[in-house]
This record gives sequence, C-alpha cells and structure tokens, in this order.
Amino acid sequence: TSSYDLYHFRNHDGNSTKVKCEWDHYIKGTLLGDIFSPPVLDNSETMLYLITSNNYLIVYNLDKETIPCYSLETYLVKKIKYINGNVYTRPIINKNILYFGTSYPDNSLYAINVDGSLICKFHTGDSILASPVLNEDKNVIYFTCKDTNIYAVNTISGIPLWIYSTNEYIVTSPVINNNTIIVTSKDNAYFIDDDTGKIKMIIGIGNSNKPDDELFCVVRNPYDKIVSAYKYGNGKKSSKEGLNN
Repeated sequence: TSSYDLYHFRNHDGNSTKVKCEWDHYIKGTLLGDIFSPPVLDNSETMLYLITSNNYLIVYNLDKETIPCYSLETYLVKKIKYINGNVYTRPIINKNILYFGTSYPDNSLYAINVDGSLICKFHTGDSILASPVLNEDKNVIYFTCKDTNIYAVNTISGIPLWIYSTNEYIVTSPVINNNTIIVTSKDNAYFIDDDTGKIKMIIGIGNSNKPDDELFCVVRNPYDKIVSAYKYGNGKKSSKEGLNN
C-alpha cells in the first residue's frame, strides 16, 4: 500500500458485498517505513516476504492461525544494512533466494537468502525500477534498468551472460516468450534471444513526439500465443498485435 499497512483479504465468496479482512500489519508502528514494492510468497505459499522503504526484510508465517482482522505476528524482522537505496521492485523468490533491484545510489540487483544474508549483488549504471523475471530452467534472471540496458545474469555465479543497450529509458519488466525476451521502451518493443542477447527484431510502438504516450506493457496471450504491446496516452489505448510472428 502507499500507507504504512500491509493487509491480507480473503477471497470473495460471492455471497457478501463486503471484502473480509483476514489480518493486517501496521508497518509504521514498528519500523517507520513505507511499502513501495509488493510482497512475495514462497512456493509453499506459507511464508510471505516484504521489503520496506528503509530496507527492512519482514517475513510472515501464514501457517499460523490468526484472529480475523487482527495484526499478524512477524516471523523475522531484519534490517538489510548493506543496501544504500530503496527497493521499488517486487522481489522474486526461487529456492529460498530473493532477487530484487535497488534505486540510486545503490543501483544493484541483489540475491539474498530468506534470512536476509547477502549472497551476491550485481551493480548497474542507474536505478532498477521494474521487477526482474527468472528462467528457472536456465538459472538466468533478466531485468531492465534506467541506464537503458537489458541484463541477463546467471543466478548461480552472479556473472552477466549478456547486456543489450537500447539507448532508451526503460522502466518496464521483461516478458519471456519461448526463447525470446521482450522489453518495451517509450517507443519500441525489443525482441532478444534469451541465450545470446542478440536482437531478433525491433518494432516501433510509440511516437517520440508525444511525451504523454509513455506507459507501455507487453502481454502474452497463452491461448493463441500472440504478444501484444499496449500504449496509453491521452486516455486512449493502442496496440500492436502478433509481435512474435
């Protein structure tokens, strides 16, 4: 949330007009920190991980029974002292490792254990504002950065496999489609080979003469496997369909 609270709501049962609160946690009362990035569940869906604006890692055990709409007890609260920037990206978790990016002046992609201890970090040229994506089969994490680059980093060694420079400001998360990484900037959709980092094609989807047309996203339809790039400007939506054909 943009306030100091973390809430969990029950799934709507269709029989009530009200959303039912399961539990909440008042962050400010404990840590004096905002929540800029969404929390993430582990694979068992029993442990919830959250990083606050002042870089506290908070872990909740969701297996523990709670009284509805009462504060949930924390399993772990730990200050991540080695971070020198804010976390705006949603962390991703794999094999008890959390991955996330930080803003200026830290400008790094982190891999940390779920207890908050550092595994490794990869330094970039500017803030990382969009959440990374992970290819578990290849042990590679892909992410974008304000330094205009798209990165592919090995999750085991922390060594970059490739870096592709777009020369454009990028604040969107990559999309993995088969063996292709798709990233949108203000004006273009980039299609990159996920192994080599070589560009497959670039499709213009924007208009650099319209500064208000700056928000893009890429959506993959799992049924017909068509990738669409959407642009919002002046309250209107436009798209390019079939970008992977």
